[in-house]
Amino acid sequence: MSVARIEPPASVDAHRAPAVQTSTLLNALPHLLKTLRREPAVAITLGYILVALAGIFYNYSFYRRFGIPVLTLSQITDFLVAGLQQPIALLLLLSTFPMIWLFDKHNQHLRRKQDEKRRQLAAAPDTR
Repeated sequence: MSVARIEPPASVDAHRAPAVQTSTLLNALPHLLKTLRREPAVAITLGYILVALAGIFYNYSFYRRFGIPVLTLSQITDFLVAGLQQPIALLLLLSTFPMIWLFDKHNQHLRRKQDEKRRQLAAAPDTR
């Protein structure tokens, strides 16, 4: 018994737009920059929060080696100035952005390869 392959009508393929390789990061970045230019206080607040979180993470990872539960022993002021007390926390934060860019480029590359393989498989004759 042979299985008949059902082909979509030609009009469906004619209306399908070609796949455009876009970066999620590059799509979101203009909107984010526009918002931060319009509301600079948000940019300052987000920057400070990111630096403080990087400092908290640095303190936690440093004191964890000695078995000290720094998160339970810290006061609120320790959390607020954690990023400013440790300059390495700022370096940790600033190194994150190039890593995000590299992961985005790698993701674009993999998507391009998958699209090419998909096109090759679609163009291959059916050997059933």
